[in-house]
Amino acid sequence: MTESTNADQDPTPDYTKTRPDLALQILARIAQEDKVSIGVTLNVSGGIVTGTVIGRDRWFRELGDFVEASTDTPEARSLADYLGELMSGIAKPDDDDDQVVATLRYGYIHLVNARYVSGSRVMPSQGSTLWRGRLSEIAGFSIGILPDAA
Repeated sequence: MTESTNADQDPTPDYTKTRPDLALQILARIAQEDKVSIGVTLNVSGGIVTGTVIGRDRWFRELGDFVEASTDTPEARSLADYLGELMSGIAKPDDDDDQVVATLRYGYIHLVNARYVSGSRVMPSQGSTLWRGRLSEIAGFSIGILPDAA
């Protein structure tokens, strides 16, 4: 029987597996401050997503507008109002924030005009999509939006 020693195990945790890329995190924060909107292509577990990075506040406003415009019902207006309240609740930094609020504030990246890339297909082929992804789930990224596939 072979005994395992501590020397066989690397005691240093690999934070790259659980923590988001610092450059991508900074890009998301700068977009939140409305200082930049830049095209990116993201490698996520489900494939590739390409679009323009925008701030969380703008993303929630556009989501509310989309919901309200897609169906003119009291329910749609109510959902749009709720999204606005949700956004305002996490928009203001507070020293007493817990980890959940901090993750909601800075743990995601938001895209507008997002498209999914699968082989030579880009979806949707027309129109735009809002996309929100957890920064810690992004395996890699490049600056720039992929052109339409031929």
